[in-house]
Amino acid sequence: MKRSTLLDDVPVAFIGVGAMCEAMIGELLWHKLVARSAITVADLRPERLKETNDLFLIQAAYDNCVAVHKVHILVLSVKPQVLVTVCVDLNEKLRPSTLVLSIVMCVRIYSISGGLMHTSIVRTMPNIPAQVGGGMTIWFATDMQRAQVGAVSVSSCMCGTRRSSTRRPLLERSGRRMCFY
Repeated sequence: MKRSTLLDDVPVAFIGVGAMCEAMIGELLWHKLVARSAITVADLRPERLKETNDLFLIQAAYDNCVAVHKVHILVLSVKPQVLVTVCVDLNEKLRPSTLVLSIVMCVRIYSISGGLMHTSIVRTMPNIPAQVGGGMTIWFATDMQRAQVGAVSVSSCMCGTRRSSTRRPLLERSGRRMCFY
C-alpha cells in the first residue's frame, strides 16, 4: 500500500460535500495520494456528511473553522451562492502557508482572496474530468504552489486511469497543467 510522498499525510479539507468533492476524494484515495486520516470534509448538511463519512471513512465536521484548523490544503467545493458565507466563516482563519484550491464556478481568484483575506489561491474547474472519468482541466499557480496543487488536481485528471491501462501525457508548462484522456 505505497502512497505518494508528495502529499503523504498532508492534511486536506474540503468545504462543501457535493458530487465534485466526492469525485476528488475518491480519486485521491484510489491513487493513494492522501491517507484517509488526513482528509476532513465540512458541510452544513448532516446527511451529506454522514454519507461521505460512511463512503470514505474520513473525518467530518459541521464547522468550517474546525475543518480547516490544521489543513495545508483547502478545497473550496461549494456553490457560488454559498461562498460568501464560507468566506465570512474563514476570514483570516487560514495560515499563510495554506493552499486554497477553488473549484467554485464563476468566482474569480481576487474575490476569494478578498473574502478570505488570503493570497495562496489556485482556481480550477475539473467538473467533467472528475465526474465522467476523462477530460481536461487547466489551472494556474505560482511556483510555490505547483507541486501540491498538481498532486491534488491530478486526482481529478486521472479519473479514467483505473478503467484504462494506458495513461496519456500530462503536459506541464509555466504553471499550467493539462491532462488529456
